[in-house]
Amino acid sequence: MQHHPIDAIAAIDDSGSVINYGELVSRASALAHDIGEQRRLILLEGGQTIDWLVAYVACLIGRHPCLIFPAGNIHPQQVLDETFLPSVWLTSRDAYRAVHRNDREPISLHEDLAVLLSTSGSTGSAKCVRLSQQNITANAAAIAEYLGLSSKDHGVVNLPTHYSYGLSIVNSHLYTGGRLLLTSRSVSEPAFWDFCTEHSATSFAGVPHIYELLQRVDLAARAPKTLRYFTQAGGRLKPELVKHFEEIARKNGWSLVVMYGQTEATARMAYMPSAQLRDHPDCIGIAVPGGRFSLVGDDDAVISADETDGELIYEGPNVMMGYALSPADMALPAGPARLPTGDIARRTADGFYRITGRKSRFVKIFGNRIGLDDVEHILTQQGHDSIATGIDDQLLIVTRDADASKAIEGIIRAELKLPKEYFQIQLVDDYPRLASGKTDYASLKKGLQPPGVDLPNPSAKRRWFSRAQPANKTETVVDIYRSVFGEKADDEGANFRSLGGDSLNYVVTALALERLIAKLPEEWDTLSIATLTEMASEPDNVPNVSYKTSPIMKIDTVRGLACLLIVAFHFVGASPKDGMRLPDNSIWRYVIDSTVMLRLPIFTVIAGYLYGAMPVVRGRYGEFLLRKARQLLIPMLFVMFVYIALRYMKDGRQEDILWAILGGYRHLWYLEILFIMFVIVGVADIVFKNKNFMLIAMTMMSVVLTTAISTDDVFHFDSTFFLFPFFLFGLALYRNQNLLKEPRVLILALLTTLGTLAFQQASMLGYLPEINWRILRPSEMTPLVSLVAWLCGCAATVALLHMLPRISLLEKIAAYSFTIYLWHPAASDVVRKAFNILSIKNDWIVLFGGVAIAVIIPICMHIAVARYPKISWLVTGR
Repeated sequence: MQHHPIDAIAAIDDSGSVINYGELVSRASALAHDIGEQRRLILLEGGQTIDWLVAYVACLIGRHPCLIFPAGNIHPQQVLDETFLPSVWLTSRDAYRAVHRNDREPISLHEDLAVLLSTSGSTGSAKCVRLSQQNITANAAAIAEYLGLSSKDHGVVNLPTHYSYGLSIVNSHLYTGGRLLLTSRSVSEPAFWDFCTEHSATSFAGVPHIYELLQRVDLAARAPKTLRYFTQAGGRLKPELVKHFEEIARKNGWSLVVMYGQTEATARMAYMPSAQLRDHPDCIGIAVPGGRFSLVGDDDAVISADETDGELIYEGPNVMMGYALSPADMALPAGPARLPTGDIARRTADGFYRITGRKSRFVKIFGNRIGLDDVEHILTQQGHDSIATGIDDQLLIVTRDADASKAIEGIIRAELKLPKEYFQIQLVDDYPRLASGKTDYASLKKGLQPPGVDLPNPSAKRRWFSRAQPANKTETVVDIYRSVFGEKADDEGANFRSLGGDSLNYVVTALALERLIAKLPEEWDTLSIATLTEMASEPDNVPNVSYKTSPIMKIDTVRGLACLLIVAFHFVGASPKDGMRLPDNSIWRYVIDSTVMLRLPIFTVIAGYLYGAMPVVRGRYGEFLLRKARQLLIPMLFVMFVYIALRYMKDGRQEDILWAILGGYRHLWYLEILFIMFVIVGVADIVFKNKNFMLIAMTMMSVVLTTAISTDDVFHFDSTFFLFPFFLFGLALYRNQNLLKEPRVLILALLTTLGTLAFQQASMLGYLPEINWRILRPSEMTPLVSLVAWLCGCAATVALLHMLPRISLLEKIAAYSFTIYLWHPAASDVVRKAFNILSIKNDWIVLFGGVAIAVIIPICMHIAVARYPKISWLVTGR
């Protein structure tokens, strides 16, 4: 890079940021200096931004081996960090500035080691490929040669950079002094093509799934006039699609370059010359410059005859140094430059190689070896689009054609001579895909058993009290997301956040995913649907129905309980003149008053926890505020106007609308408080980068302000500061989840809850000075009472998360909790009037029946308006 013109543009990213080669080398050198002169193992978060590019080049310049993990994916980061103990982190959270792990000693590193890539990048397999600087340079040079790259090329980096294919685009263009166009947009987005046109893109890349998406795009109309070629790798592209895109390319003066590679070979091992692609759409082509192929049989003897199957062997300077499974492996020397690919291939008479199967793509039935790729080929020849997978003694054929089952069964019986009990035919809407775009065979064959083995029936009748619910045998990650987000979930690159997920469906979705993925990562909401699907397909990730439910998985049960307590409080009423008009000495008023330190405090703790799961993102604070305003303030204002209109129609009372907004109308004041908390914490997170000391400082500030501010008029500021510690405690729980796993924490929480409730009861029964336990008004509370309330609310949340079983009824209530909170007072009024008309006076019936109906009415409203989005977001905030 030092030899490229310093004023030549090196990269442009989605944000419009531009960097030239001089600035790139300067910034990367400065970062390498910050990392230190001693070589260190770097944990580098992948990315498609200029900051990421600077970090990557810094690792290369400073000769610091970098272990690259997927952008925004905490699970692989944790796995790789705990396995290999890197001493420096470069992540987007810290703007790719060096974060030194001073608690770790630098490990021994081989002098040639440059990059480490996980063998399963999306899930962060602890088995990594070790690549040397020679591997990277040799492969970049080979790619540049057969693609004819020069400094005039503007290559789009539209694939993840933790993926060897995406990283190879970066390396080859840096090698030739070309320009990188870094983008995370999908080819299905018009903005992707606008970006390509604006910056005169000359190429883009795609895995098979991307080309399936491109079928829906008018490529000839959308592609920039500067386009020179586009590449395909990452799995086999169907020959008919190869022909389709080759024809488009040829007619428009472009080239389609079909390639073949593996991470173990740095990236590329073969390419198909564009001029011959039309006649050989099913071939991977020839070895890249500097490499060579050979075929070997089962006896390891070299196969010299054409059109004969054998294992494909690659040799070249880009073959990896070897694998790494532990820190000690980082110092190992390079192995032989020979790579058995695991693919079965044959060489055509024209000298091109064609993949015919995978060495592992075989099953044994009756002791006979059956090639699954051969089965697919037989069915394709008979006109049936299908997928073959299976285990020994059980073949599975999956098809999207509902009318083909009988025909497929006949072909399998005739061609393979298999009895019916040794094969199954399964109908699906679409074939499951991995993040790489390849077919997810593992998820298809999950649950297969040989004949004579009875499958356990995990789907026992669901009870209200349950541990973990097993997945339906055919349930998939996409099914779960579709049930929450509808057709938007068909985009496998989307994640929970990008689909518009909120705190109300966060836990619902997590609980459903827990049925498919036993080790659900904490940051699952940032993982794409494709990545979660890949994780669900891992054999060691299949949930065991008997495993212990995590306390965090009971969040919705506890939230549902808090919601019921709030509804019960408003139904009973805050005074003998409200609600059920119960006297002060009523047992029910005593019971409801006893929950004052649990209702809103628990609700607020959980709000803080769920903010931690979906915090503000740096650079998107405005987006965050708009989303919270839409979710909280807009529904609040709509409901307020409805209540004011109903009050006017009932008794002609006219409300001061401005004061209703500033002072919080009836129960809606709490939503204003929540919004203020989101505003404050969002700013603090951006400024202090999610540090724990920020939580402590803000808690202390809230304690001081609670005692200093004695007005609850405008925006209920004193209540805001009183409830803020609960919110911050919930956030701290999310960011320090190990606390919930400590038995000592449960014991402390339980003792604190019992002690503070005992203090409250002593006061209510007259053994201690009398305190208003009906509503906790900060202006009327002593510092001691505030402390008791803070301790009780926080401790009770922890205790309930541990001790309360998962209750599906409460989980369902929690899913509608925001709508219930908005509308339950109106529903309660209707129910009480109905009971009066029916002369129902029994307190038990009125209270329990009334609370139940006051919860059901808002739920019915929510369901009724859900199909009308323009009305729904006003009525429910969603």
